[in-house]
Amino acid sequence: MGRVSDARARILQAAAELIHDRGYASVSVSDICGSAGLKKGSFYHFFPSKLELVLETIDQFAAGQREAVQSMIAGSGNAREKLSQMFAAASGGSKQCQKDCGAIRGCPIGNLALEMAHREPAIAQKLKQVFNQWRAGVESVLQAGVAAGEFELDDPRAVAESLIAFVEGSILLAKATGDTAVFDRLATGADAILNGAVRPAQAS
Repeated sequence: MGRVSDARARILQAAAELIHDRGYASVSVSDICGSAGLKKGSFYHFFPSKLELVLETIDQFAAGQREAVQSMIAGSGNAREKLSQMFAAASGGSKQCQKDCGAIRGCPIGNLALEMAHREPAIAQKLKQVFNQWRAGVESVLQAGVAAGEFELDDPRAVAESLIAFVEGSILLAKATGDTAVFDRLATGADAILNGAVRPAQAS
């Protein structure tokens, strides 16, 4: 069955890689076991189904995203700079993936949302939690910017959702076209969204 100490982790890692690369429906339990170098008995020892495995895989994706968001919040720079860093991270990750893998694989959470959110309620619920976590982090950066007098916003939540939609859309467009220059052309887009949401100063 493979060493219990690492078999479960190997299954999770194999699932994360395969699903990110090929999607949920195209990956079988046999594929995952083959990639992990384990037999099916190992899989079912830890997971009752592929769905249960994927739900835990989403938790792993969420943990990585949570770490990235917390790093952004705690990082240097003002709110605008931190939000620009979020877009730069998406750009850099996609460019590195194209270099290492030969293709832009896209955001694993966004890919799953497009493929499965309308088909599997358990996956949809997990993805909702992930996006809410991301939105809350971005919103906190925006609120810090408001508190610092950097800008004024009527609805920080809506702006946070707009920024996330912009980042995800940029990743999707780069994946669909195979063109990472999309990020270079859209580099000022996050600022444009923010500028459009800033409340005009009240005349004295």
